[in-house]
Amino acid sequence: MRRFATPVIAAALVAVWVPASSGAAVASQRPSDSRAAESSAVQYTGLSSSFLSVKASNGVRLKLGVSAFESTQGTASTSVTLTNGVDDVSGETHTWSFTIPRSDFKFSSKTGNGSLKTKRELKSFGSLALAFVKKSQTKAPCTDGTGTKTTVTGTLSGTAFFNTKTGSKGWGQVGSKHQKLTFKAPNDVTLLSPGCPLGTGGQSACVKGLEWNATYNTATQVSVFGQVTKDGKKTTSTATISRSISLPSPKGAQREDILVAKEPAPKISSGNLSITTKGHAVTGSARIFDTTKSPSSYSCTAGDTTKTEHTVDYAGRWSSSGYAAHFQATGKAAAAANGKTVFTTESYS
Repeated sequence: MRRFATPVIAAALVAVWVPASSGAAVASQRPSDSRAAESSAVQYTGLSSSFLSVKASNGVRLKLGVSAFESTQGTASTSVTLTNGVDDVSGETHTWSFTIPRSDFKFSSKTGNGSLKTKRELKSFGSLALAFVKKSQTKAPCTDGTGTKTTVTGTLSGTAFFNTKTGSKGWGQVGSKHQKLTFKAPNDVTLLSPGCPLGTGGQSACVKGLEWNATYNTATQVSVFGQVTKDGKKTTSTATISRSISLPSPKGAQREDILVAKEPAPKISSGNLSITTKGHAVTGSARIFDTTKSPSSYSCTAGDTTKTEHTVDYAGRWSSSGYAAHFQATGKAAAAANGKTVFTTESYS
């Protein structure tokens, strides 16, 4: 199993680069001839804000982030992210994604300015009316592919009102339809030319530690990923529980729930893995057993040096004894009771 964890809060904003739906509802909307000519050298355009500290209507202190995505294939979407987390160490993050007309998200590659203005697409969830103004710009070849990546940095301000619709014990409402908000730097618009794929590539960073997964819970769309990293004398063990929910309205809307918690490092004995919890944000226990191991190796980077990563996959069976996350905003998310899965040990030389 190759390392794939990323900082959760940053990932929540990047997630909008995968459209919230197939875009069938907006595919028939064609840009004007001038806009089509201007965007002919751009395949994807994405806006990513910084995180702004806000106070919800029920007094909960959160951080607010906004993203938008547009593809020349005719799709566009926007996302609102709220989190009480600290980087990828702990806390919970929720991202709501919506399909929008391409006319809601505008960006001019000539001026470097743009806007994100929703009309009624978010329905009772709220509205966004934000302006992006360019400050600087860089351009570089894509890590993968043959295209180029242009990053425009600028200011982002305007109004943002959002109703989380998470109930009386949830996170309430944030922002305002009338009071101006200013997102502090960095705020970026990224443009990818044809031949430049979405996502990031490059060689994996070298790592020492352990990764494990629960069997995916198909009934509740809950996944669990555990990670132990060793950096000198420091060992960090976390569990990340995520859940994807299709919202009943508006059409194509989705919510992603992510909880990251520091938990005890699992223990390996005779090729089996025992997983425990602190019993707070995450409760219960689990194990991975009846495993068959499979070693492999690949190139990795440690600073500026290329080394060799050594991994051993232990494919076996997952068994949960009430393993579950408890979201402050959206309630309990239980892992699958049993099934097939894998854990991996990692080292490098």
